Amino acid sequence: MEQNERAAAFEVPCAVADHYLKLADGAKIKILLYILRNNIEKPDTRDLADYFDIEEEKVREALDFWEKADILPKNRSVKVRLGGGNIARKRPEMPAQKQESGRGYDVNEYREVSMASDRIKNVIRTIEMMQKRQLYKNEMEKIRTVCMKTALEATTIVTLVSYCMEKGSSDIDTICEKMIVWDSKGIRTLEQAEQLIRTEEQNEGFYREVSALLEVPYPLEDEQRAYADLWKENAYDIQTIKRAYEIMISKINRVNFKYMNTIMENWRKNGVKKPPENNSVKKYSELINKF
Repeated sequence: MEQNERAAAFEVPCAVADHYLKLADGAKIKILLYILRNNIEKPDTRDLADYFDIEEEKVREALDFWEKADILPKNRSVKVRLGGGNIARKRPEMPAQKQESGRGYDVNEYREVSMASDRIKNVIRTIEMMQKRQLYKNEMEKIRTVCMKTALEATTIVTLVSYCMEKGSSDIDTICEKMIVWDSKGIRTLEQAEQLIRTEEQNEGFYREVSALLEVPYPLEDEQRAYADLWKENAYDIQTIKRAYEIMISKINRVNFKYMNTIMENWRKNGVKKPPENNSVKKYSELINKF
């Protein structure tokens, strides 16, 4: 009996595990599994709300989410109880946005024109779900153009968008620029994207250390980041940077990344593997006095 129960199973679309586990919250996952397990064609929002002990609006949000993801059929008739009775009605569609000038069709018609491939369609649809809004025509056009110019996989783009949003950059221009940068670095697959994110997060940790040590605002400016990248590339540890900082302050009494870089480059070229701890040591004082 136990073996039969363990063997019993029901199908869940692969896309749920491949793309939406990170995007969907617990309530959305529970509602989807319940619908799939019981093969419910017309979910009753109030029944589901009562069953899971959540607000009915949360159920509607979950149904909208899975319909837009093409996991549940679109334009289904959902039973909604009003005044104690059951009536069937079409689920509301996203409100159409104001028509932009220069186009002879509205945003929903443009959506069908612009999303010529499944890849672009899935990217645009997923971004809309993640940002909980409908994209404007010019935003869809930017994404479509960048998708056609780059070779990033759809899952890689979704990862990129999620990463940008975590960093507080959800505007489409920033996302498109990041897509171009990743493509130029040869990022294609999800595995490559995750490795790049780990590297970037490690770099951000180093930038924060440098910022705190030198008492300069974070995030670092572009030129400052360029020097910090060079120091990381040359494997200068934080103690080496700190000693260069102390020498710089004793010489010019202000923060200058170029000045610090010159100090450390001089050490490197002269084979100094550990920065001097005492300026009176002749071996190092000659190098220091050059600045």
